[in-house]
Amino acid sequence: MKRDSPVDGFSDDSESTKRQRLPVVRHHRLKALQPGASLVHEHCQDRAIVEHLLRRAIGTALYSTGFDSVQEPAMESFLALAETCV
Repeated sequence: MKRDSPVDGFSDDSESTKRQRLPVVRHHRLKALQPGASLVHEHCQDRAIVEHLLRRAIGTALYSTGFDSVQEPAMESFLALAETCV
């Protein structure tokens, strides 16, 4: 099957049929937000919320290192250590 184009492969109207590039728009945002994520970004003044989030973070860190549970005196020790760093 033969083409109807010139021998060199280029036609005179090639610029009119060329696709124009569209500008790329990139949005650097999360598609889904976790519940309670807004609490982290706001400056919490409620001491109970801050302590709850700190306890959860310490528990998650301990669980990821291999501990299944933590006793209350050890948790209080971790909380005191974290408060001295702040």
